[in-house]
Amino acid sequence: MASNEILPFGATASNELTQAAYAADAQRLTGHQPGVARSALMNKTLHQVSVIAAGVAQFLADRQATNIVDTLTPAQVAALFATANAGRLARIVKYDTASGVFAYAKGANTKFILIRGVAGGGAGGGCPTGGGTASAGAGGASGAYAEILIDASVLASSVNVTVGAGGTSLVNSQGNPGGATIVPGVMTLNGGTGGGVGVNYANLGISGISTSGGTATGTGLFKIDGVPGDVGLVFGGVTGGRSGIGASTPLGAGGNPASANGTVALAGNPGGGYGAGGSGGLGVNNGATVGGGAGARGCLIFEEYE
Repeated sequence: MASNEILPFGATASNELTQAAYAADAQRLTGHQPGVARSALMNKTLHQVSVIAAGVAQFLADRQATNIVDTLTPAQVAALFATANAGRLARIVKYDTASGVFAYAKGANTKFILIRGVAGGGAGGGCPTGGGTASAGAGGASGAYAEILIDASVLASSVNVTVGAGGTSLVNSQGNPGGATIVPGVMTLNGGTGGGVGVNYANLGISGISTSGGTATGTGLFKIDGVPGDVGLVFGGVTGGRSGIGASTPLGAGGNPASANGTVALAGNPGGGYGAGGSGGLGVNNGATVGGGAGARGCLIFEEYE
């Protein structure tokens, strides 16, 4: 910690106006007039001004390495304020309304960037037709999530970043996987795989099989790899079933399952938020193929600190 040589004046002075007298003093408003200076008024004025000056100087000394002395120039003091104020959140840039490639340009005065991202979630598994049988697709797996605080110098002034798309639904098939979210040289977050297609069962059984979640790669990441969606269950060929729930992420909730008793053909529900998997489709004694719910797209968030 730096030293501070800017000190308060009259800290123990007894010859000083009271606060009430100073507030009411006419000369406080009009300033100095010709004649003999009043020491009690001067002591009060210098005391008030110097207390604030000393406090500001101590603030600067506590937050950087340069000693605070009375030979500093105004420009040097302004520069010390800029250094002492480092760490201020200056801007948040979000890519959360669409997937694709975007040109991220960091702020000119940015010193640190907190990056958070998640990849796209996988779609839930679809189901075939099946008279007298039932099938339930598995839920889509979630995309990988990660965050990291980096020095702004790690990134070029402008860099193309990628936000992964959510997996799309397919009828009578495994769901499509989610797309990868990428910040070049910092993080690659892989999307969740699609939920397994439902297999027809005439009796109780696990119909749709879970698949793997996305993985995160990058040095120094705090990361949460994606997880599989839930399996699809059938309770009997014409009795009913429940499709697999989509896997969730820190930024999104998996799609709710399709469930029913009796003859139905229900599509899965989409993943919510960012990076979550869609739920599987459900068919009970049905004559139509159905698809799972779509996975939720990924996102990227850049918090810039100056």
